[in-house]
Amino acid sequence: MSEKPLDLIDLIVMAGYMSLTLCIGLYFTRSQKGNEDFFVASRSMHWMPLFCSIWASLTSANSLLGAPGYAFSHDLQMIWQPIGGIVAAIIIVRGVLPTLYGLKLISAYSYLERRYNLAVRLSGSSLFILVRGGWLASVIFAPSVAIHAVVGIPLHLCILGVGLTTTAYTCLGGMKAVIWTDVLQFFIMNTGMLMIWYTALSQIDGGAVTVWRVAAEHGRNLTLNFDWDLTATVTFWWVMLGSIMGRLTDAGSDQVALQRYFSARSFKDSRRAILVNAWADVPLMSILALTGTILFVFYQQQPDRLAPQITPDQVLPFFVAQELPIGISGLFIAVLLAATQSSVSSGINCLSAACIEDFYRRLIRPYATDRHYLGASRIFTVIWGVAATLGALFLDRLGQIYLIPVQLMNFFAGPLTGIFILGFFSRRATAIGVLGGAVGGAGLTVVVALVLGWSPFIWALCGFIPTVVLGLLFSHLSSPPTQDQIVGLTVWSRRSFELDASHSQQR
Repeated sequence: MSEKPLDLIDLIVMAGYMSLTLCIGLYFTRSQKGNEDFFVASRSMHWMPLFCSIWASLTSANSLLGAPGYAFSHDLQMIWQPIGGIVAAIIIVRGVLPTLYGLKLISAYSYLERRYNLAVRLSGSSLFILVRGGWLASVIFAPSVAIHAVVGIPLHLCILGVGLTTTAYTCLGGMKAVIWTDVLQFFIMNTGMLMIWYTALSQIDGGAVTVWRVAAEHGRNLTLNFDWDLTATVTFWWVMLGSIMGRLTDAGSDQVALQRYFSARSFKDSRRAILVNAWADVPLMSILALTGTILFVFYQQQPDRLAPQITPDQVLPFFVAQELPIGISGLFIAVLLAATQSSVSSGINCLSAACIEDFYRRLIRPYATDRHYLGASRIFTVIWGVAATLGALFLDRLGQIYLIPVQLMNFFAGPLTGIFILGFFSRRATAIGVLGGAVGGAGLTVVVALVLGWSPFIWALCGFIPTVVLGLLFSHLSSPPTQDQIVGLTVWSRRSFELDASHSQQR
């Protein structure tokens, strides 16, 4: 079967959506007075839009395409990932968030300077930039390839359109524009997935019962692979451990998530956004994965409707373009673009925050005006947006879409998470100790990733464990931290920020 191009109405819908995101950016431009507005939305956000924004920004188009693609070609093992996210969320709201929220930070890495010293702050911020810099290019590249393959829009045009449009509205509206476009994307994306279910199931003989039977016959059901083979990319253990580490990294040391927590109007709003996001991830990620299973059975019954050159990562946009009604197809392709925009806007805003707060303001221009910093923040936003877009033009051959962000992020994430966890949970951890531990963690990550070829789901864990163990060992061999580096900055010595926040609101 040959592919059909999108109808003019679909193209108009896509263009309309992209224009709407720019309008949101323009709307919030007038409220930007300084970096508190630009990076943390004046610390005024309710938990509901924060929850939607956290989910949307961490669920990139890589997940939107990759989760169904993996289920289509393999099985449903990825469906267990959100369980690890719940475990991580409990650790975050009990240990990490109460320590950080009351400090009223913009950059999470300024905590590292208070807890350790400037060198650790700059090292942590640099690791974050490495983690998210490569990830940004991947979340632009992967969906653009899929859209190009099934819709026919030139690849370079897809990449440039998504990257530059996202850069524009993020530069204009800052974090408020990022959050509210995330909310819009969240509802459209999940509504679109349910429409795909309805369309596919209505054309499958036997409906959902047949889907489960045929999936089981072909090994694509809810498989539990308890293999401990370290070179096996996906098993239950590696998915679970990788999920816990990934969410701990996201919520405990990653500016993308932490910046949203800092944007909440109260500690309770921030905590609720984290917990709701973790629990909502169970049905929402299940919907993504099960979509791949449904599409597998759909094309099993109607193989002539699947073009032979379509890869698993391209099945979802191919189905959308071929099977959904005119207008709805364009809306869902726009959702793919919007999922990319959500992640990219979050990434470039938070990378800009790290550059401005940790390097520019701290080292180069420490006493400039709010207007100056706001202008510099917009310049860095443009720089990162353009850099990510150019990087996406040259990114290729990293594997299946769902594994690209896992590889790029887990390579650097272990040492960074270890530095934060030692700061939160150890009163003895020192700057020399955690830097030495981080070097050891990074070294082991290189070995297991590039030499031994272990599963990318456990790269972060392999970097995290030696960072913590060696960090504690080296810390006990060096002078202990001062009281100023401990009081209010660890789980064991923090104040009750819920009470502080309550008093602040009364004032």
